[in-house]
This record gives sequence, C-alpha cells and structure tokens, in this order.
Amino acid sequence: MKHLKLIPWVCGVLAALSLAACMKDVPAGNSLTPQEIQTAFKSVEGHYTGHVIYNETSPGSGLEAKLDTASVTWDLNTDSTLTIHGFPTRFLAKHISDAPIREALEAQPDQDMNCYIGFIKIDPVTFLVNPYTDAFNLLYDGKTREVQIGFLVNNYVSYGAWSAEKKLLQMQIVEGGIFIDGQLQSALLPSSIPFLIEGSRE
Repeated sequence: MKHLKLIPWVCGVLAALSLAACMKDVPAGNSLTPQEIQTAFKSVEGHYTGHVIYNETSPGSGLEAKLDTASVTWDLNTDSTLTIHGFPTRFLAKHISDAPIREALEAQPDQDMNCYIGFIKIDPVTFLVNPYTDAFNLLYDGKTREVQIGFLVNNYVSYGAWSAEKKLLQMQIVEGGIFIDGQLQSALLPSSIPFLIEGSRE
C-alpha cells in the first residue's frame, strides 16, 4: 500500500474497493513482532487535531455525494487503544430508517468513541480500528430503550494509516448496525456507513 487509499471513498468509490489494491501488501493476521508493534506505535503516538468527513447521501442511491465535516480530536496513547473525542452523534443517526429513533439520537450530545487498535504494518504504519460506543438511553415505543451503534470490526475497511511524508494520520471507520436492548435491528440501517477521519499531531 504505497499510497493511502482512504480518499477514494469521498469521491464515491465504495470503501471495500478502495482497499482492494493494497490488500496484497497487508499481512494476513498480525505478523508484527512486539518490537515492531512498539516501533509502529511510537511513530504515531500522541494527540491529534482534525476532522471527520461524512457523506450525507445514502449509499447506493446514485446521487452526487453531499459531504459534511466536523472537528474532532483524538489521543493515541497506547499500542492497543485510541480515543476519538466529540464524535458527532448526528452523523451516526443520519441514515437510521426509523424516524423516532433517528430524531431521538440526533438530539443526543456528541460523545467520545473508544477504539481498540491493532498494528498490522510498519511501512507505512497501518493499524486496524475497532470502535465501540456507550449505549444511549432513548425514549422509544413509550419506554426507555437502550440504543447502541455497532461498527465493523476486525475488518480491513476499518483502519488507520500514517503518512510520514505528509505528517497526516487518516482513519476510516464503518457504522454497521443498530442494536436496541442488545438485539441487532437489521432493518434500521439498510447499508454500512463509512466515515473518514484525518488530522495532524500536535
């Protein structure tokens, strides 16, 4: 993967296709030694300021992309976790098909998003990103329900990569499902929704 493959999504290319060209360069499983993991981590450790880019247009609609952005920061302080601060909840709610749930979730404050990470490559430094979020307690169907956003995890479409030349860290995470009271509700999110996050270290 000689060049980062995150930006093609913004141009309307599916996230999975954007990674096809570099998959052959990424080792199967985590083949890095503990020393290599530490080397990779040290090269990206720190506090970052940047933004998340989101396509408001429904995937597969054939409509021109309509992008929205929001400022975020994140901390990458261990070789196994990172935290994105103030991820916009309205972005996560936008494509939920049920209007009452969507509107209730849109009204919630932005939240920090914790992510498990796993380094898989040193040149360029590349790591898988597995986000998880706390559940929201929302009034729905006349009672308070626990609503949680699920993401694609342990998947090559959810990853981060560091460009030493540009001093830029880019990540992609993919919203994959909505859970209500612990049960996946497949009809609420008809397709997976990718988010591009990019920024520079302070």
